[in-house]
Amino acid sequence: MMRWGLVATILSPTVDVLRFVAFHLDAGAHRLYIYLDDPDAEVHYILKARSKIRAQKCNDAYWKKLGAKRPAEHQVRQTTNATHAYNRKVEVDWLTHIDVDEFIVPDQRIDEILAKVPDTKLCARMRPTELLVGTTDIFKAFIPNGADRTQLVENLYREFGSFVKGSFLSHIAGKYFVRTGINGLALRIHNVFQGVEVRSSCAL
Repeated sequence: MMRWGLVATILSPTVDVLRFVAFHLDAGAHRLYIYLDDPDAEVHYILKARSKIRAQKCNDAYWKKLGAKRPAEHQVRQTTNATHAYNRKVEVDWLTHIDVDEFIVPDQRIDEILAKVPDTKLCARMRPTELLVGTTDIFKAFIPNGADRTQLVENLYREFGSFVKGSFLSHIAGKYFVRTGINGLALRIHNVFQGVEVRSSCAL
């Protein structure tokens, strides 16, 4: 069986963290690498009790061990933690980096999808479903390009539809799964770099 896992840097209430990890454990994740941006988060003790979760407090000692001060930008903290998780002892075949408000919702088992990715491909791109801000059960998903997309988006988002593309305001690049155990990889928010090249493949 193809083992997959995810890494996330999280600064959210306990209920949001637990919802996120429960969903992806239920989806078949073999490992969850959770980096708690609030080092005093009480949820750390709950997560540590689960064998499939590796919970890390991002406190001063953690950043000192990495040889750096805590980066001011959360995007830098995210990519640093994602790369740190990738370079740990390999426990999964594929690893993805997503946010606490993102959920992987494919139409078939994730391990079965990843098993079909050609061996020559290092990375498989996906577009997770994203929780709408201020809600707990309303989500948005990427709308593929097509003749009706503009009208569909405007119908869904009556007030702001003309300002978003594919139902997303900031980006439509999505996220990715990357094969583990490869030297010289650097993980970013929406891409994976090996040297100066971006290695990406099919969509999930």
